[in-house]
Amino acid sequence: MVTAPDQIVARFESLTAMIALVSTALSGLGLLVGGVLGVIIAVAITLLIGKLETSLPLEVPPFAPVLGFAVSVAVGLFFGVWPAYKAAQLDPVDALRYE
Repeated sequence: MVTAPDQIVARFESLTAMIALVSTALSGLGLLVGGVLGVIIAVAITLLIGKLETSLPLEVPPFAPVLGFAVSVAVGLFFGVWPAYKAAQLDPVDALRYE
């Protein structure tokens, strides 16, 4: 995580790169956890419905995981870098001041 001393001595580009790395890692972790939970729930529902209706096909298009990864990383980068970009433009003392 990026700490306050790191923000004070960091340059604009390096601070934005640090935040981009952290936000990408967090969005990737969220994708991993959400993907695993999604697959477990989908398999459980499919097994439950399969006992009730035997002709239900189960098919995942090949582009679905790739699209999910791309959207997750894009959202993580946008909502991680945009506030960091705005904060990096402020004076560090003013940005860290609590009122």
